[in-house]
Amino acid sequence: MSINSSIMSRGIAGSYDNEAVAIWAITNTFFLWIRACNTGSILWSLLCTLNYFYMVVSWGGYSFIINIIPIFVLGCMFINKFNMKIYIAYSVFYTVGTMFSLTIVFVNYQVFHSSEHMASHLTFIAMNAFVLLNFIKDNIGADHVAAVMRLAQGFVVLLFFLLFIFLTMSGSTKWSGRSLSLIDPSYAKEHMPLVASVSEHSPAMWVNYW
Repeated sequence: MSINSSIMSRGIAGSYDNEAVAIWAITNTFFLWIRACNTGSILWSLLCTLNYFYMVVSWGGYSFIINIIPIFVLGCMFINKFNMKIYIAYSVFYTVGTMFSLTIVFVNYQVFHSSEHMASHLTFIAMNAFVLLNFIKDNIGADHVAAVMRLAQGFVVLLFFLLFIFLTMSGSTKWSGRSLSLIDPSYAKEHMPLVASVSEHSPAMWVNYW
């Protein structure tokens, strides 16, 4: 962090903007998330959630956390590294974090409407379906439930995909400028010139490093 030009321009060497405290919050949240996954402890999961809540309060970039952690959980399921420690960690993080986010005025019900939160909801549903299907498979036998598991997984993915399309087309949810700028770097310059003009979106000068 001490030589990251974006942090320097918005932190100690800059104007003490939100990022001066938010970057610490995001890195600490990921650190505590790893501890929660390694231990399966509810305490570490709650501490991770409290840091996430601090991130929600301090900076709109909390959307990176609420997307990266669900992607991590989905990735663990796909590569067969998922376990009950991760299940406990994400269950606490998702439920408590969502409730905390609802108390913040500028977030509020965007937790349910914003496309940036959809990954967290999908992951929570998929994770519980995954655990339930594995429980059935372990108690009934793989031969009898293999076809049902494939059908159920396909149904969940298709249902969420159709629901997301419906909400987007009806205007109930939409991609934020932050997400669109991440996908298309030229989006901010063309559609949000004020956002594109701030210092962290500009190349750093070498004098900052010195």
